[in-house]
Amino acid sequence: MYRSRAQAEKDLRDLLNRHRQELDDLPPGGSVQWLEPLFESRGVYVVEPHEEYPDAASSVTTTERRHLYVKILKAKDGALHLRTMYLKGPNG
Repeated sequence: MYRSRAQAEKDLRDLLNRHRQELDDLPPGGSVQWLEPLFESRGVYVVEPHEEYPDAASSVTTTERRHLYVKILKAKDGALHLRTMYLKGPNG
């Protein structure tokens, strides 16, 4: 997960601005997804689930992610909906 909301908003805003025409041309009911490198890597938290208690963490580590995955849906009324957004590392 992102370390801060501001970083997530900036990455999403930059991606949406780069793909503005593609979003405008997307038909209602359609979807689009991208996996793109970030201009600067992001530090993120990675949580390892606890074996006995799946809702708890046994450890939290930090690492770097360099790619952003985003999927956006366009509703029938033309509104855009962010379906998913996450950071990916070099191995997934």
